[in-house]
Amino acid sequence: MGYKKRIIDEELREVSRSNVMISISGVKGCGKTETAKQICKSGITIDRTDGMKKLLSLNPDILSEGGKPRLIDEWQLEPWIWNKIRHAVDNKEGCFFLTGSATPVKDAYMHSGAGRTIRYHMRPMSWYELEYSTGEITLDDILKNTIKTTKLNEIPFKEKLERLVFGGWPFLLESGSYKEKIMRLQEYVKTIYADDLQRVDETNKNWKIGRSLLMSLARNVSTYATVTTLLNDIKIHDSEISKHTFDTYYLALQKIHIIEELEAWPTHLRSSASLRSSAKRYFVDPSLALALLKATPEKLMSDMNFTGFIFENEVVKNLRIYADRIGADLYYYGDMYSTTENGKKIAKSREVDVIMVLSDGNWCAFEIKMGFDERWINEAVSSLNNLMKNIDFTKVRKPLSLNIITCDGFAYKRKEDGINVIPLNVLR
Repeated sequence: MGYKKRIIDEELREVSRSNVMISISGVKGCGKTETAKQICKSGITIDRTDGMKKLLSLNPDILSEGGKPRLIDEWQLEPWIWNKIRHAVDNKEGCFFLTGSATPVKDAYMHSGAGRTIRYHMRPMSWYELEYSTGEITLDDILKNTIKTTKLNEIPFKEKLERLVFGGWPFLLESGSYKEKIMRLQEYVKTIYADDLQRVDETNKNWKIGRSLLMSLARNVSTYATVTTLLNDIKIHDSEISKHTFDTYYLALQKIHIIEELEAWPTHLRSSASLRSSAKRYFVDPSLALALLKATPEKLMSDMNFTGFIFENEVVKNLRIYADRIGADLYYYGDMYSTTENGKKIAKSREVDVIMVLSDGNWCAFEIKMGFDERWINEAVSSLNNLMKNIDFTKVRKPLSLNIITCDGFAYKRKEDGINVIPLNVLR
């Protein structure tokens, strides 16, 4: 199977015609290098061998030699390369692509590259890129609130679960059997805690602690789990670790782009409820959580509540990919309030899964439900209606649209309230 087109391709090709440094970050294996290779005329891959270090010390100009655009892969292993290429761009030597799967160790002498650099971030493939989605409904349709009714597009239930299990990894597209794909994913997650966590900042780490933290994050994916909750979970399932150890390993996971946070939306309320402030945690692709827990489609069938959290992670990943192309930011809405039931005060909360905020301040809201039946739709409608009741619209603009993302079904606009129902398998 050849190269599968990515949403980012056309924009990269356009900007590569300029004298510029294009930085593409993203988790290992998401397709950064292959995407850049479709455009670049030459390239070099940096590694940690003594031979590479010697070659670069004797002839650093090798970095900028060759046809342009030129690719420099895994440049973060030698952070000084950034400044070297920045100078090449200053000297109008052409376009350079710098791809890396980890955030480099900070260097006081590393210039920001402002005015010379265009930064992109890639993730495993969206459903549209995987050709799971027809792409009939676009983000532009959502922002303009012009959703058209589409044809029924159902997915066999087991196939839905397999899509979650395998995720959006380009390296699995050419894999043969189900067993081979599972084995490759299992090996991938092992390299995260056994190798990548060690390499990211050159500090000694215990792979068992890395695995324990990852598995706890997997068990609590798409939730409000606090650090205290996660520490207790690790203690129950494995052994006790300190908050300092947690913070060190968690930061390393963020540096290698395994974990992404969704921040709380700092909006204005007209009720006495208080806004949540802690972030929700997601994997860059939910297949990693499933691989860590060795969760098969059969196991997912037996725990549909957990499967719902996994699907939420998948939708958030897709929305991030689509939103990045228009410079929009994603948040979640969550509030907490108290009520009295049977004479007792009870703490309650409300939430909406995703708030997409554009650079001009306009926004739209998304509730995520794996099921398409009326019970799930009504539950999502209730959450969106509660959001509208609680927002102070004297201080906040009204939303461009209110939306429910399902797994499959058909897209339509509800006549009674104008809320859009949009299956993931028609969205792009």
